[in-house]
Amino acid sequence: MKNFEVFFIKNLINEKGGLGRVGELLKEKGISSTLIVTDNGIVKAGIVERLTDSLRNSEIRYSIFADVIPDPPESLVFKGKEIFKENNLESVIGIGGGSSMDTAKVISLISKTNVNLDEIYGINFTKGERVPLILIPTTTGTGSEVTPFAVLTKGESKCTVISPVIIPDIALLDSELTYNLPPSIIAATGMDAMVHAIEAFTTRNKKNIISDTLAKEALKLLVNNIKNAVINSDDYDAKSNMLVGASVAGLAFSNAPVAAIHAFAYPLGGIFHIPHGLSNALMMIEVMKFNMDVAVDDYFELATAVYPDFHKSEKSKYEIVKEFIEKLAILKDEIGIPNRLSDVGIKEGDLKKLTDEVVKLTRLFNNNPKDIDYDNAFKIYKNTL
Repeated sequence: MKNFEVFFIKNLINEKGGLGRVGELLKEKGISSTLIVTDNGIVKAGIVERLTDSLRNSEIRYSIFADVIPDPPESLVFKGKEIFKENNLESVIGIGGGSSMDTAKVISLISKTNVNLDEIYGINFTKGERVPLILIPTTTGTGSEVTPFAVLTKGESKCTVISPVIIPDIALLDSELTYNLPPSIIAATGMDAMVHAIEAFTTRNKKNIISDTLAKEALKLLVNNIKNAVINSDDYDAKSNMLVGASVAGLAFSNAPVAAIHAFAYPLGGIFHIPHGLSNALMMIEVMKFNMDVAVDDYFELATAVYPDFHKSEKSKYEIVKEFIEKLAILKDEIGIPNRLSDVGIKEGDLKKLTDEVVKLTRLFNNNPKDIDYDNAFKIYKNTL
């Protein structure tokens, strides 16, 4: 067995209704004030009010920063830091989707140390400390609540801070927060989590027995629950399982990094502002097809974990993997995910610009089980058009 090192969150709480005791959790840690980082949709949904009720009950002073938008620009974290400093706060709570949690992570870091963002993008360039941080997901997909990653947008490019320093002190999974999610959000973020699991299991670098176990269990939870979670608004068990599955997938890819599917998704978000989960879902099938000949053993292991009946098949591994990918494509259709880039407004004339951007993401391409050059990349986008 190869040497490996894994990083995990200190405290992961899965508690229905747990939002109501966030104030108590802060008080237990001796914290008397906090900055809530979120978006306006979470405020309008009444979720932030439920959080502030808990804080007031525990006499925790708070300020709200609700300006987060998808693909958060660098300017947001500086604005959040100003509010943190002006109000003399002690901690940060990120509540919402991946964008809110990623923004909260970086605010918690730069509010403690005067770091230059350009100096901390990349792997383990973050050397300082951060203020206490709690993350609370309201979607069932990003896994950001348990990961050492924070993605910001600079111009048309995605820039990522990667460091165990930004893993929060507490991640709180409260399934009640996902009950009223629109089906399209459950579908897109759920597919995002599936990609996390698939790429963690097939990554070329840092793949290990622990990340493999987490990735397989996450994918089983996600594939077996996403359809009911999307189609049946009253299936709260399915939604709870999706929330846990997303976090388990997050733990997997925290330790075995994602690869080309994410690389192809990033320019779709950076240039065309397509939500990250949907971008991953759009690119997943074509990249898996490209990887098939090299990753057939890993895909076979995932296929038989998710669909045990494949063990009874007399087909070859390659044929089973092909069927597995087809089943995932059918699942995408069943939950209403668009199939083609053209469905989200991408035109053939956009493909060169997308390809020019994606080939810069060598960090992610280096994790992919199969090498990808410029011509391969252009073809993958074209085949998805």
